Amino acid sequence: MKHLSMALLFFLIIGILVSCSREEVESSGKRNFVQREVIGDWSLQIFNNHTFIDGYHGYNRTLVIPQFVGDKEITGVSEYASGSGFKVERGRGSITKLDFFGNSNMLSHSIGVFTFFTKVKEIVFNDNLVVIDRYAFSDCISLDTLRFPDRLQSISDNAFNNCSNIVYVELNPNLLNLEEHVFSDCKSLSTIKLTRTTEPLTKCDSTTFEMGVIDSIYYPKGINYPELPGWDNYDVVWQEY
Repeated sequence: MKHLSMALLFFLIIGILVSCSREEVESSGKRNFVQREVIGDWSLQIFNNHTFIDGYHGYNRTLVIPQFVGDKEITGVSEYASGSGFKVERGRGSITKLDFFGNSNMLSHSIGVFTFFTKVKEIVFNDNLVVIDRYAFSDCISLDTLRFPDRLQSISDNAFNNCSNIVYVELNPNLLNLEEHVFSDCKSLSTIKLTRTTEPLTKCDSTTFEMGVIDSIYYPKGINYPELPGWDNYDVVWQEY
């Protein structure tokens, strides 16, 4: 009888510990739960009351990121949950333009989110963009021109790596950081226009423009710009405008 009581007590304790453990896991799961939903042409991730687009199922060649999908306000674009980058059901090769202008919530672009969109020729950024993260648009080999919004502050390493058809880049006034290899292997890049009207960039890595063929840098009249790291690799002509 004594042994039976001890056995019952043992199993009771184990049951309590398992129950507590399950509650803790479930509680933790609730904190980290990501809801997935499909509305129209879009697949969504909903996390901590924020909604992100992570996939597109439509046929338009211009991918316009909306402010709302149904009654969901879109915070940004995230990588597809079970794969690399942004999921396009009918192939990334069908998209020729990325348009973020209509979504004022987008403050950043995620790591590698639009890499290998090989047919994209044009990107329209929204005015509130602050950060472009690593590899965000790498290997967009059809992209030829880049103009950044005024509020953009930082472009992380390899963000436009191997965008081999880019010829012209216009850097915005408030840009502070250009990390390493941002435009590495952009072998057609020949012209940079600076629009800053106060101080120059505080950080520009020596490998930022690696493998380009830069021959002209345009800058606002009356502003004295020092040559930044990396630009001394080229026989650059500085020209006022």
